[in-house]
Amino acid sequence: MKRIPVDQAKPGQILAESIARHDGVLLANQGSEVSEGLLRMLVRLNVDTIVIEEEEGRTEEEIRASHGENLSRLDRAFRRVGGQPVLMALKKTLAFLSKEEMEKGIFALRESQEKGADEAQAANGTQPEEGQGEAVSPPPKAGAKASKRQGKDQAKDQVKD
Repeated sequence: MKRIPVDQAKPGQILAESIARHDGVLLANQGSEVSEGLLRMLVRLNVDTIVIEEEEGRTEEEIRASHGENLSRLDRAFRRVGGQPVLMALKKTLAFLSKEEMEKGIFALRESQEKGADEAQAANGTQPEEGQGEAVSPPPKAGAKASKRQGKDQAKDQVKD
């Protein structure tokens, strides 16, 4: 367990202690995954610090399992909304955000593993083999294809001029 300032917390970290307001209202349970929304709320409520689990030892499988748990909670929370389009769209958006957080967590895990391997190789005086130690590209952002298309269209327009 480690107590850190809220402004240093990152999405994907796990709460080691529950967070409650000064009047006792529970904001987040112990074992919950920190999300960007939770961090914004904590800043808004002037929460200074949180206690998180040590990051070491969290595997890709655990990150994926956490995402699965998030989806199960969403299913339970939205099971009675039936065919209400606005609420179903909200559920779909929350599921997408959960998936995006999972991908960010996996990306951060892989990046830290590669950094550790590079540091170990540097300490041993060896060079990374071809294909190792290269930068890892982050998960694609929504709309990345659209902006790439716009860039291609602009390039075509410049060629025509």
